Amino acid sequence: MANSDTKTMVKKAHGMFRDGNLLLAADLCRDTLKIDANNVEALNLLAAVLTEGGLNEQALKFLAQSLLVGGPNSAVLYNYGVALRATGRLIEATRAFTNAVQASPERADCWFNLGETQRRLGNHSEAIKALERATLIDTNNSSYLFTLGNAFLDTERPNDAVAKYQAALRLSPDNIEYKNNLGVALRKVGKLDNAIHIFKEILTLNSKNTAVQNNLGLAFTQLGRFSEAETAYLSALNTNPDYSDASLNLADLYTQIAAFKKAEHCLNRAMLRDIHNSNLLIKLGIVVQKQGRLEEAREILTEASDKKSSESNSSTALANVLRDLGEFESAVAILENLPTRPAEYPGKLANLALIYQHQGELNRAEDLLRQAINKEPDNINLHINLAHTLLSGGKFKDGWKEFQWRHKQPGTQRLLNALPGKLWKGEKLAGKSILVMCEQGVGDCFQFARFLPLLSEKCRDFILSVPPNLFRIFDEGFKGCPVISMDDLQPDRDFHVLLMDLPHLLGITNAPTIIPYLQVEKEN
Repeated sequence: MANSDTKTMVKKAHGMFRDGNLLLAADLCRDTLKIDANNVEALNLLAAVLTEGGLNEQALKFLAQSLLVGGPNSAVLYNYGVALRATGRLIEATRAFTNAVQASPERADCWFNLGETQRRLGNHSEAIKALERATLIDTNNSSYLFTLGNAFLDTERPNDAVAKYQAALRLSPDNIEYKNNLGVALRKVGKLDNAIHIFKEILTLNSKNTAVQNNLGLAFTQLGRFSEAETAYLSALNTNPDYSDASLNLADLYTQIAAFKKAEHCLNRAMLRDIHNSNLLIKLGIVVQKQGRLEEAREILTEASDKKSSESNSSTALANVLRDLGEFESAVAILENLPTRPAEYPGKLANLALIYQHQGELNRAEDLLRQAINKEPDNINLHINLAHTLLSGGKFKDGWKEFQWRHKQPGTQRLLNALPGKLWKGEKLAGKSILVMCEQGVGDCFQFARFLPLLSEKCRDFILSVPPNLFRIFDEGFKGCPVISMDDLQPDRDFHVLLMDLPHLLGITNAPTIIPYLQVEKEN
């Protein structure tokens, strides 16, 4: 049969392939190859048809033959890379796509697939370079921009991810996946209200989108709006009870607000569906520890330690349980024997410091925490742990100063930003009014209230804002001091201050006992 006839057959097969008639297209390609066994176009098209049908191993044979006969051809190399990637042979696929872009550097699809394959391999820098090249060649392809945004998100570059997702949405404004990922990136850069707006917008279109419900829960959690976060996670789980991410995030939320029984219930439910998940075991062990069931926690975390995929995390959690059990030597031995990556080293030092703090070896604990802070000078938790250690040792001046680091916690920042007046930093208060805001637990409110009489001597007047459950006690117990609930509208004041900042700002270098500073009527 004439060469023109085989060209006609291949052209017809291309049309069938485009129309989705894979079987007819494959048959016509095979008929062509019976006439011309080395027809590169037929070999490549047959391979593409087989790949589309999921028969990748068969496709690879025809692609290899096509390359052998026709030499490096970007179309063949492209299909070769696609088939290799589909069979999990990512390194070989990377080579194929690299050869494809060398053969035809103007092909955006080759650059894109090279970048996507590098991304799957974890070669993030190379992935971003290739994906950026694809977006420069084809500026109107929203999927290229979206994937580049994902690569930026992989590498903790959320601001760059936001820009790419927004560009993708300008091209495809109704794409739900693009919107969801934009919300995720906005949450990571701290634009929580914008993220929540996007997630809610998606849910008005599809209220059963569990991934979006879960992401909404994460944003609410980050804002400290725990009730709304709980509702979002529960909505996701009502839609899909097997959604493990939502179960874990809900458990983390309950742990954060000290609702440990609820957290335990979530984790147990998740484990019914994923019994081999060592991370679930670790979280369960920690929650059980928080409830004081230390021997049970030891048993759970010992089991988790046997699962090598999470050896470091489980061993650290087990060491913390042994610390609470008073088995200090065993706890120290576990931590010191852990193979620690540099990024984990400050955490290891901090956990060792807590053990020595429990033993009363405060100077040793302080030294370890200062070493950890030298490694991570901006780690808020390390500074707060150091504050507790210093205060326990009677080093009040330095301890109160370190305790100021809690101002950098997102929840504390949000609280301060919402208060009327300026933040009091120790300036003179003569003739000024000030709002004193409680911030943490019941015990802290009672303990730090002892400093209020000292503050009252320095200002014209002050108002104390307390949690609703403490309003009656403080309202009746603080004679001559106006008390309001934190749920009420906070009145205008010249200044505001957190109750637990008073020792630092008042220059307290001891623990004064001002008796009585709180009174309760006998009939109550």
